[in-house]
Amino acid sequence: MKRPVYIWLLTLVVAVIYIATLAFVRIKNPEHIQYEAYRRWQETYLVRKNNKQTYVNTSNDQKHPVALSEGQGYGLQVVSRAAEKGWASENDFDKLLNYYLAHRDYVGKHHDQLTYLMSWRQSYNKEGQWVDDHNSATDGDLYIAAALHRAAKVWPQKAPYYHKLEQQIATDIMKYEYNPTTHMLTVGD
Repeated sequence: MKRPVYIWLLTLVVAVIYIATLAFVRIKNPEHIQYEAYRRWQETYLVRKNNKQTYVNTSNDQKHPVALSEGQGYGLQVVSRAAEKGWASENDFDKLLNYYLAHRDYVGKHHDQLTYLMSWRQSYNKEGQWVDDHNSATDGDLYIAAALHRAAKVWPQKAPYYHKLEQQIATDIMKYEYNPTTHMLTVGD
């Protein structure tokens, strides 16, 4: 008679372990999927330009990369969200930010007035030089401003710096990418 009690007890222990394992996998799986998606995105799209700058390659051609302000803003958003989960560092964010700062748009008759808007596209020209296209893209600038706002929350010690940049880009959006007659944002400067 004692043998069936042990069998039932062993069956119960195995069932509890099995159910606990399933519950753990079910709870942790969405976060694991998000992490793997972030890691794959990072490997596929982020390109290190130098030790201080990283950009988001929006081209499917790795030999002829193209960086767009929308992609850079999206990358800043993704990295700041990943940092909230502990998957990215402030250094990762700052490398993307440094690329944006190095590729700001110029306005004026002779394109000689530097703004806080990002040049909408960077790519290689026929001579193989990395060049910025004139003009900005409002959606990219809005993504960058929103990412700076989030970064100030994620890294509070650097919040004044991020808020200052956010304010400067917002000011330039209103100055160069806003139509006061229609009260609408334009597609660029």
